[in-house]
Amino acid sequence: MVLLDNIILTGAHNQKKVFHFSKDEGQVDFIEIEENTEWQLRFLSPPKARLYIDGLDLLDDERIQEDEHGLYIIPSPKPYVIYNHENNDKKYLPGIYRLKLVLNNKEFFSWLKIISKFISEDELVLMRQDVENAVKGLSRMFQSNINGSLSNYSPTLSFEQLQALSILHEQSVKFNLNCFFISSNPRYSIGSYYHWTRDMKYPLDNNSVIKMSKGKEHDVIYNKDYKITMNSPENKALKNNILNIFRIVQEIEDGLKKIENIKSTSDIRKDLILIRKYKAGFTI
Repeated sequence: MVLLDNIILTGAHNQKKVFHFSKDEGQVDFIEIEENTEWQLRFLSPPKARLYIDGLDLLDDERIQEDEHGLYIIPSPKPYVIYNHENNDKKYLPGIYRLKLVLNNKEFFSWLKIISKFISEDELVLMRQDVENAVKGLSRMFQSNINGSLSNYSPTLSFEQLQALSILHEQSVKFNLNCFFISSNPRYSIGSYYHWTRDMKYPLDNNSVIKMSKGKEHDVIYNKDYKITMNSPENKALKNNILNIFRIVQEIEDGLKKIENIKSTSDIRKDLILIRKYKAGFTI
């Protein structure tokens, strides 16, 4: 076990959480924080180290870099913001994220777990891990599991597409159930907005008074109201994962159609039926 005091999380009220790193990525405890709470990642040294973190694409920081192994950050005297209420759209979402520290060609691992404020742990496991991880798994966590007729598709389909097709076969039932679950149980939030109305549902606030003082409207008030919205960062992230799956499915379908035009077999027809079932799932 490696303890590095130069890679820590700092929060409000002088909170501090130190990451424990290990050469074995399965032998490290999670650091847990709650979503939508102010936390910063301080990565001070060693100077030549690189820290790869799942989900860095969710943040807006010009210091984030990318190489052939993925997105990473380097030591900096300025902390990296995990969540800031002033930039609510750029943040880490509930889930489990791996940290990989690369130092002197050696790899060390740790984990960050972000707990949801809005749903229970059981619901989080069902919706985020069962659904999002399954979806994300189709788009980027490919497993090498190719056999039989799949290998005969080369070179029309790339090696990565063959891997994806193999996973699509394994996950088809689960994926369609997850799509139904998402559409039947969408995550939503209550958002506020202002509008001109004759019905004052809520007391006037400063924004209402300032707007009305300009005297552009008569016999109506500029009142705050509330509505249900599903346009949340969590749903946007899930949508991006699903769109990525759709792109992969579409590319595989295009490749299979080219093969079918040359040589139609029962295996190819079965794969095309499978692909079309996935595309049907996107429209639920």
